[in-house]
Amino acid sequence: KRVELLYEGGAFRPGHVTCLTNPHEIVDPTLPGYNFNFGCAYTQILPGTIYEGHQLEVIDYSKGRKNDYQCVTNGCPVVLRQYGHTCASSTRKLANGRWNNLFTVVLGVTNQSSIGMAAREVFGEHLRKDGSTWVRCEQIFLAKEVLLDGGRRQEWLDTADFFIEPNSTASWKVILAIQFDDNPPDHSNARKAHPSLPQPLHLRVTLVDHDKRASSLRLEQGNPPLIIPTRQSREKQLNAGKPLLFYLFADDITTLDRCDVSLHYNEKGVLSFTTSDSVFGYTTRYLYASELLQYAARAKQTRKEETVLENTCFENSTASVKGYLVTDLDFGVPCAIKVFIKTQTSSSTGYYTLPHKYFDIESPTLCVEPQKILFGEELTVKWALNRVSHKDKIVISSPHGKSPIVYAYNTKAETIGVVKMKAPDAVGVYQLRYYPGWLNSWNTMYRHSQCVAVATFETTALWIR
Repeated sequence: KRVELLYEGGAFRPGHVTCLTNPHEIVDPTLPGYNFNFGCAYTQILPGTIYEGHQLEVIDYSKGRKNDYQCVTNGCPVVLRQYGHTCASSTRKLANGRWNNLFTVVLGVTNQSSIGMAAREVFGEHLRKDGSTWVRCEQIFLAKEVLLDGGRRQEWLDTADFFIEPNSTASWKVILAIQFDDNPPDHSNARKAHPSLPQPLHLRVTLVDHDKRASSLRLEQGNPPLIIPTRQSREKQLNAGKPLLFYLFADDITTLDRCDVSLHYNEKGVLSFTTSDSVFGYTTRYLYASELLQYAARAKQTRKEETVLENTCFENSTASVKGYLVTDLDFGVPCAIKVFIKTQTSSSTGYYTLPHKYFDIESPTLCVEPQKILFGEELTVKWALNRVSHKDKIVISSPHGKSPIVYAYNTKAETIGVVKMKAPDAVGVYQLRYYPGWLNSWNTMYRHSQCVAVATFETTALWIR
């Protein structure tokens, strides 16, 4: 005798044994004397996760930055000292379409001479990635705190041709602007140096007087770690700390953004496909077992192993996501979910093997009591289904009719429910049909081929005892 067992998760699935030579025979695989010809549930081997391109590094450069550089002078009496850290304060768009990356630091400015100093200019520089040359910053802004109307205010200073009082010390707020052409990072990573700049970033502020004497102070800016999602953070946000079924991401190093996909079960046990990115945030689509089985049936007919799941696809200016159903064409069953993510600088592909138990769905049932009733009397309608919504409609119509005679809604979205309906006012045989809300449209609502459950009853003009 040839028998077949389903293989799942490294072991043969108990209770799923089919005798191919006699389908009606009950086979006990524990009895001796059987030579089994095993057939696996999935006949192809799925590839592993594939990453292409660059991935973001979560490095905290802010801890290693140096704040104690000494002022370098060539006879200039003014000494510069750094107070606090050098921080990337914000990113601003300019009229020419470029972007300003602003860096802020507070400096102590001390004139050690008894003679005032006429400063010619103050300018800023930043060191290239290769560390070879210093490049002038496009702009520099100076401000100092003053007491005005009982409060502290910032007074903006000239950056050229100004006077520094003798034997004086002042605090300057210095803002250096570096321009770039690329789009800035998303809002959660905006207060960082642009990815085109080195890390740590070395800056220099120089003050020059009219005698060409100069004082310069070197600064160092370090980005705090990137705020990007991880599998652990998604588990806390989406799955109450429970492990996700599947997690895949692709990074964009130009915008410092990560687009990711998580697969998990919702509270009703439905497979959820959740996409997250900096533009749209969270978006969840549901992969119902009934729909996946329909996709698999069509895939077996067309002989296509991979079918695009339209409700999982999305695209924005920086990333795109596509989900596919992988079907085992030998068995015509859903095999896996394939996920493909693409950003401007990378892409990733991953597979999640679908468990058989997700498709162990009881057939939807619909019944009516009594099945023979006086016309115009009240019927009791009962149903049991796996997928329901408050838009589901229960319809009474003639066996070959498309228009409803009487209808009601599953207003509470109950998987097991009861509703009272009035029987038609004419004698005859009628059909009771359950139409799911996800098929609800003016074109398909009353096509009897689109309903998921049917029951038949009869009305009569005689009293039924």
